[in-house]
Amino acid sequence: MKHHHCLSDISLPQQWRGRDSWVKGDMVITVRHDRLDRIKIKEANGKRRYITLRLGVDELRKVRVCVLEGLHLGYLTKHLK
Repeated sequence: MKHHHCLSDISLPQQWRGRDSWVKGDMVITVRHDRLDRIKIKEANGKRRYITLRLGVDELRKVRVCVLEGLHLGYLTKHLK
């Protein structure tokens, strides 16, 4: 399916690597920007650690393609860099 993409392990926190994590471009929701937060990782001692990761250029392009395909706007993917 063009609107699904399995993220590469390098895009995920160490604890989540080795499991499939999918982008589902047909499941888009609206959230306020201030509701978005860093990824919370629970450490062995029970404390939370917050991390920030960034997708690479190629991976982000694939996410954008998935969203456009999920919105039935796949013809616009030719305009992505």
